[in-house]
Amino acid sequence: LFNDDLDLQVLFFQAVEKYGARFNSNQLAKLFYTCCPYAPGEYAIFKKNYGRGILPPVSGAFNNEFYHEGMGCCIRGELWGCLFPNDFQRAKRYAFYDGCMDHANESIWSEYFVAALILNSFICSDIDELLFRAKECVPLGSKFRNMLEAVLRWCDETKDADLLRNKILREFGHPDCTNVFQNLAFIVVGLKLYFHDFETLIEKTVRLGCDTDCTGGIVAAVWGAVH
Repeated sequence: LFNDDLDLQVLFFQAVEKYGARFNSNQLAKLFYTCCPYAPGEYAIFKKNYGRGILPPVSGAFNNEFYHEGMGCCIRGELWGCLFPNDFQRAKRYAFYDGCMDHANESIWSEYFVAALILNSFICSDIDELLFRAKECVPLGSKFRNMLEAVLRWCDETKDADLLRNKILREFGHPDCTNVFQNLAFIVVGLKLYFHDFETLIEKTVRLGCDTDCTGGIVAAVWGAVH
């Protein structure tokens, strides 16, 4: 079955193999447009824009008000984290090349966050330290940074997952089930509360709901990278 969480990272790695460190958004966009057979949400907006000659970095923001903060961006962050261990500045550059094709602003910051979780796992195995390091890679004053700080604080105050879920949906909920704010918040809850056991981590994170293939996949990737 198609699975964009994995397929797109494999696809974009072709650009790495072909161009090395010289690739940019245009090479990624051409691969995305010609080789990705499906187009839900923001992917469809990107393909429509690209087909009309609207190229990155504008293609992710133009006529994309509802979907520009989708999870389709951060699910690709694992690739850049693996390629640039302990080197956030390089990972950030390519995460931006990636994210701006079909997303904008806060969603790109979320890709920075996921990439930072993975790249720091090469030098750190403590989940609290990993989350702190990744948070510090998100721009100060951004809504996404504020969300991370709030959810980390709430997790220190209570371990009640239902209560945390309700607070997240009240403060950061969005009608799009793939929106990054509620889903990355669920990822933080999963990592903070259940990182001790792989199966429990996936099960409890998925039970929080919304974009569950993404949330379950990302917490599993972080656990896998650390271990």
